Amino acid sequence: MMTIQPLEQRDAPVQMAGVPVVWPTQGQWCYEHLRKLPQDGRRYEIINGTLYVVSTPSYDHQVTAGEIFFHLQRFVGNQGLGVVDCAPCGVYLPETAQLVQPDIVFWAETMPVYDGLVYSGLPALVVEVLAPKSVRHDRQIKFDVYEAAGIAEYWLADPTARTIEVYTLSNGEYALAGRYSGDEQVESILLPGLAVRAKLLFSL
Repeated sequence: MMTIQPLEQRDAPVQMAGVPVVWPTQGQWCYEHLRKLPQDGRRYEIINGTLYVVSTPSYDHQVTAGEIFFHLQRFVGNQGLGVVDCAPCGVYLPETAQLVQPDIVFWAETMPVYDGLVYSGLPALVVEVLAPKSVRHDRQIKFDVYEAAGIAEYWLADPTARTIEVYTLSNGEYALAGRYSGDEQVESILLPGLAVRAKLLFSL
């Protein structure tokens, strides 16, 4: 994920069609509030009632996200396993009423519902690409969100360390299934047969 910042109240949009709007305070945001925001090109997340704004990604971030998307999409498409999508891709998790913007998301078999703004439904796998200012957000906050929602597999890609960490859900908690780098093959319990060397997922 790119840099994530809680949106300050003074920075929140204050008008729609020239009409002043009173937005909720942080901690009180929900999906219905998000639907009323002007479509100004900004991407948002709502986690535990806090509205976050997602910033523009770096070059290394985009290269890594693009490579992972390419390899996952090709494998999933060839096997007929489901659908892979990438950012910008808002996902509403109805189980926990959270709205997230994963870098890459995979739905197995059942297509999610799309309402014109976000997808609603539980993905089988999500991928976040770390950025220097998003480490806590991805490793702690969103880690807990995905775990609580019951997403079967969570990947963390680190362009700086050039590693891929794969976490799988077991008894309601994530466990590290593997950390891959260099010529090591990234392995997925969810996608057996996936074969890609970790180093191919990062910029040269």
